[in-house]
Amino acid sequence: MNDSDRQAQKDKCTTEQFWFTATVLAVNAFLLTSHLPFVGRSVILIPIHSLIMSLYASWLVVDRARRYRELDTGSRKLQSSDLKGTGLYLYLILSSCAAVIFTHH
Repeated sequence: MNDSDRQAQKDKCTTEQFWFTATVLAVNAFLLTSHLPFVGRSVILIPIHSLIMSLYASWLVVDRARRYRELDTGSRKLQSSDLKGTGLYLYLILSSCAAVIFTHH
């Protein structure tokens, strides 16, 4: 793989992390601000849905960070320097999930 292809793949990893995070934030914001009349069992499905979606998106963000590291160094082992952007994405995802869970209890 030449440097141009490698850089394109690294850019793709970063872009995917951004869109995973943006999608989860948008869905969780909708769940927080919607005034739909959820009753009965559907009330418990909201936090469960948010939790599953947020955990999956978190896994995807970490996986993309590991892939970026692999393209950069040849190893998928994350370094503390990788936590700057990845940590922010994880914080946004998990804090929005927590907001949904504690709002819909």
